[in-house]
Amino acid sequence: MSTRITQVIETLEAERAQLASEIAELQGRLEYVEVQLRSFRDHAAQLPVADAPASPSPEKARHTKRVEKASRARKRRAEIKPLRRDLVAEVVAFLRAHPGSTAGDIARGLDVSASTVSAKIKHLTQVGQVVKAQRGYALPPEAEAEGGTETATD
Repeated sequence: MSTRITQVIETLEAERAQLASEIAELQGRLEYVEVQLRSFRDHAAQLPVADAPASPSPEKARHTKRVEKASRARKRRAEIKPLRRDLVAEVVAFLRAHPGSTAGDIARGLDVSASTVSAKIKHLTQVGQVVKAQRGYALPPEAEAEGGTETATD
């Protein structure tokens, strides 16, 4: 039982490291956008105010409302949609920690379906990031030696 707990802890630590990296990248992008936004707002404040545009025709107004309504619905769905996991990175991290694991072992360790893991393993095998071991799968020797952190994406 402690082996299972150790596997879960290692998996969660790998996911935490991945998320921390993504957060750092997003913070940098957010800072860039805020600088750009400030710059454009300052520029807009210096421009002369133009007359208000004429009201659109009824047909154009209906079209605009439909587009805005569809856009709002799309945004709501996007907010509800859960964040996607980077299973490729998780599978590689799991195999680095547990070489020789089968697809079922990986599925249990990552708490995902075996069919999902099998599909990811098949893809990783095709691109050469994972090799078939005597039992289960493992990382190729060159990836083990360099501690490769690069992962393929779907």
